[in-house]
Amino acid sequence: MRKPFLMIPLLVFISAAAFIPAHAKDDYLRPQEIDDIRDEQDAGKRIILYLSFAQRRLDDVRSSEVSNSRKAGQDIQKSLDEYNSIMGAIDESIADARKQRAMLTKPLEELKAQGTAFLRFLHSLQTDGPNRSDYLFTLEEAIDATQDELNAAKEGPYPELKNRKPPSDLPPAPPPPPKNSGDEGGPPRKKGRTSQQN
Repeated sequence: MRKPFLMIPLLVFISAAAFIPAHAKDDYLRPQEIDDIRDEQDAGKRIILYLSFAQRRLDDVRSSEVSNSRKAGQDIQKSLDEYNSIMGAIDESIADARKQRAMLTKPLEELKAQGTAFLRFLHSLQTDGPNRSDYLFTLEEAIDATQDELNAAKEGPYPELKNRKPPSDLPPAPPPPPKNSGDEGGPPRKKGRTSQQN
């Protein structure tokens, strides 16, 4: 008999969770990062924010590399996993920015520059680093994800415009005007009415 009453708190919790912004549920972001993303409505500018978050994760990887912790490999794995999620968020932001027709030139230039540096560092982890077996698979994913975003940046802000072709069924020149037929073109003039007086 008490089961219906036990369901009420559960339903309240589910209803409340539905109103939490999507980014607030992303456990790969830190509280301040969630706030920063929530405050920035422009999808193009969000790309630059996400790039700064990605840089933080790679800085964490560097710190773990030089630490003497036995968990260094696991810490690198965690940072790379978060980095991969951030790369996915960048991909979504690019798609959103294109839909919004947001200014994308600067964000994509930043993505090219920083993404190239990210990729160089990630490749260095393939040959050096503590306990590589702990994070090798995630590292390969990070390299692929970074390369994908670099390819997206190289497509430019609105790649569909490059593929747009002008219509090919238009005549090469406008039709010639009619020869002296007395027709001035346009609708015929109305004849004036004459009034008759009785």
